[in-house]
Amino acid sequence: MKVKEQYFDRVYDDTYTDILKYVVAKTSRADEVEDIVQAVYQKFYMRICRRGHSDIKNPQAFLIASARREIIRFYTTKRLRNERETTFEPGMEAEVPFESTLEHSDAAQVVWETVKELAPESYRVFTLYYGFDLPVEEVAKTLGLTPQAVKSRLFRARNVVRSRLKGESYD
Repeated sequence: MKVKEQYFDRVYDDTYTDILKYVVAKTSRADEVEDIVQAVYQKFYMRICRRGHSDIKNPQAFLIASARREIIRFYTTKRLRNERETTFEPGMEAEVPFESTLEHSDAAQVVWETVKELAPESYRVFTLYYGFDLPVEEVAKTLGLTPQAVKSRLFRARNVVRSRLKGESYD
């Protein structure tokens, strides 16, 4: 294995969780997270192949800055695309790909689909709390909320998930 690939693999293993948490905290929809994280690491790999990595003193800080730029680029591109997009004709259906590490059970899939439909702030709170096992205080600090606001969002999100699992509508 080449030195660049070994370096990339080591940095990826060391930073993936932190970069994923950052992107989850800064995006509004769950299905956008994977695309953004993938783009960050893809650009990082291309960069070290082109220019090397000797000038990168702190790979995590470099990747956080890259993630920040990628989020801005992603939403700018999305906004421009939405401005040019026409409405769907009757009978046309948009397909939303669903990929998740939680697909191993029907209940987990229902939970994940329900969480993706929550308000963006509630989605972020739920994902950081349950997906990354962050304590309420850390979630509050990451998102700039009070601990009470985090607890309130978690309570409401859990109620929505329970209702969905029982087959009730929460609308």
